[in-house]
Amino acid sequence: MAKIKKKILIYIHGMLPLPGQIATGNGIRAGGLGEALKAKGYDIHYCTRKDFLPAKFSARHLRNFHVFDEKKEFIKNIRSIKPKVIIFEQGDGLEYLEDNIDVPIVADLFAPRVLEVLFVKNFPRENFLRNLLNLKKADFFLVSSERQKYLLVSLLILLGFSKENMPIAVIPISASPELPQRKIKKLNKKINFVYGGVFWPWQKSTKFLVTLIRLMEKHKRGYLYLFGGEYKYKLPNYNYENPLLHLPKSKRLIYKKMLSYDKLLEFYLDSSVAVDVMLQNIEREASFSFRAIDYLKCGLPLLTSNYTELAKDIEAYQAGWPLDLSDISGFKHVAEEILLHPEMLTQYSENARQLIRDKYTWDKTIQPLLEFCHKPKKIATREDYFNLSQTTLEKQEKELVRLRAEIEKLVKHIQDAESRISNYQKLLDESQDHANKLEKEKKELYGEFLQQKGTLEENQKRIAKYQDLLSSAQNYAKGQEKNLLEARKEVKKLGQYIQDAESRISNYQKLLDESQNYSAKLDAEKKVLYEECLEDKQKFQDYESRVAKYQELLDSAQNYIRELEKSLIQTRQELSKIKQTKLYKMYEKLNKIVKKHKIEVK
Repeated sequence: MAKIKKKILIYIHGMLPLPGQIATGNGIRAGGLGEALKAKGYDIHYCTRKDFLPAKFSARHLRNFHVFDEKKEFIKNIRSIKPKVIIFEQGDGLEYLEDNIDVPIVADLFAPRVLEVLFVKNFPRENFLRNLLNLKKADFFLVSSERQKYLLVSLLILLGFSKENMPIAVIPISASPELPQRKIKKLNKKINFVYGGVFWPWQKSTKFLVTLIRLMEKHKRGYLYLFGGEYKYKLPNYNYENPLLHLPKSKRLIYKKMLSYDKLLEFYLDSSVAVDVMLQNIEREASFSFRAIDYLKCGLPLLTSNYTELAKDIEAYQAGWPLDLSDISGFKHVAEEILLHPEMLTQYSENARQLIRDKYTWDKTIQPLLEFCHKPKKIATREDYFNLSQTTLEKQEKELVRLRAEIEKLVKHIQDAESRISNYQKLLDESQDHANKLEKEKKELYGEFLQQKGTLEENQKRIAKYQDLLSSAQNYAKGQEKNLLEARKEVKKLGQYIQDAESRISNYQKLLDESQNYSAKLDAEKKVLYEECLEDKQKFQDYESRVAKYQELLDSAQNYIRELEKSLIQTRQELSKIKQTKLYKMYEKLNKIVKKHKIEVK
């Protein structure tokens, strides 16, 4: 009966390094551990979220590869696979597990993420704390360097691990025992420098790349191939900086962006030397580089830093040049030697591959994980130093979600208010423009008024003169009225018949002051009176002379009245013409503005 293989499930935050696909460190690490364990007889299964799959990609053709959308699907996969051990790359995915899961858990913390976040602006602290507390679910821990081991020790102490029970093992980034074959045997003519990988914010290489480009231009040989870009999956607040933005333009600098993992390695196999120099910082000191192992296994000696753990092996094997980067002259000297004597790279290339064969292949580095998988065990529940439970953290997260929702509502309310304020401001600006326009028109009108003031005053004088003439005429008419009253007293003596005439004359006199038709009406009454007088001529012969005298006075009054009416008509016509002038209309408009705005004109 065939022996049943133990199943091991590896959770990947991303995808395996498949042909034609850009690879991530998580995928390369998971694939390497999986292949090493498979070679030792384990049945390896992989699991990832569906949204990590490339567009239009189906995982059905991949053996033992599982995908899920939600937490419950992940738990279902675990129950279906029934693994003896679950490995979580970088600890991602531990949040999907229940606290009381009975499967032994391995957290492979191959990169010092706790140091990486120091270079990320506004990294969410709640995410860091949640990820740290999730590590309590693990029973065994992997790191890729000794320095990372001591960094992790301090975190595990905070999580309740004791100094007697510190389950940490070092498994460096490793390569397959079957190294890929190089395309060129001797490196004496073509010199291709390569620099590849994600442009992480904690990696600073610009000044070294600038120096190399200037040396290549000086000696007119060599090319620098730059492969890189942002991380395949979106990370919040990561401020990537493309070194290409700070490099001089040169035909010896060739930018290739990100390539699929298989194509990238293929290019490395046909290149000369790798540039892996970066300014020293706390993250670089603790890290163990994927790209360095890829360079070495492809036979690329490294221009590298002397502060990394790998530097000692590179120096011992003469697989490259570990440099003190505090002085650029050391880098400049080695780079110039490579350009002038490329034949020396042949031995360095073989040394690089020999270093990988001797120390950094899966079959040699996997032993600590094999021992745990052979006898996996759970660790008893521990009390951490944070005095926080996962339930408390979840409550805080829910409160944070609620507060964020309230903030979003407030932001929306503020945006609406700002929109209304903007509209009011536009109306205010329009009103101000209109007011300014009116003020300008008022000033223009007032200016024109001042310019025409002299003419207006002259016209006013003329009007006053006409009014004086009219007043004189009215006074003269009043004098004539007195004479008429005396004539009426004499006419009363004529008797009852003359009284009727005097009544008509009196009515005519009253109408004379009211309208232009006074004279016509008075003339008609005079004719009637004259006709009546003719009919009774015999009766009033004694009074004929007096009537004739009255007639003369009446004619004189009528003539004067006619002259006065003509003068009034002429005066009214002139006034009418004045009112039709532009100046008089401007005067009226100005008066309206003055009255409306209550302006005092001195």
